Amino acid sequence: MNKFCVFILLLLGSFIRLNGQVIDLSKVFLTPIQVSMQETELDGRQCLRVTKDTAVKKVDEATFVRVNDVDFQDGVIEVRLLSRLLPTASPQDRGFIGIAFRISASNDRFECIYIRPTNGRAEQQLRRNRSTQYFSSKPLSIR
Repeated sequence: MNKFCVFILLLLGSFIRLNGQVIDLSKVFLTPIQVSMQETELDGRQCLRVTKDTAVKKVDEATFVRVNDVDFQDGVIEVRLLSRLLPTASPQDRGFIGIAFRISASNDRFECIYIRPTNGRAEQQLRRNRSTQYFSSKPLSIR
């Protein structure tokens, strides 16, 4: 499963507008959860590269970068994402990239929406139908 790890270049620029506020996305405000993160540059823009930790063996584990100290319940989240399969990926690997939200304080409960970039270009209609999906790790009570 680790071979299909993708990396994410997201949150272009060093600030993001969230809930009418500008949030500083320096490493001080970010916590990696079973991932590595590294600031990098893409096409002249500052980005954050996120790669799933190779120690993660189970499917559907919490793997994301958490934005700290933000009280956000419902609204719009906008982000630019880029996903690529790692060179070690096998031909059947799909890759996943997405946004986690409603994350519990212990990071073990969350919801996410994700895309499977290779499914969107697959010849089989069944795989193309599963290009974008929703996932909930465990039922959450909505405030």
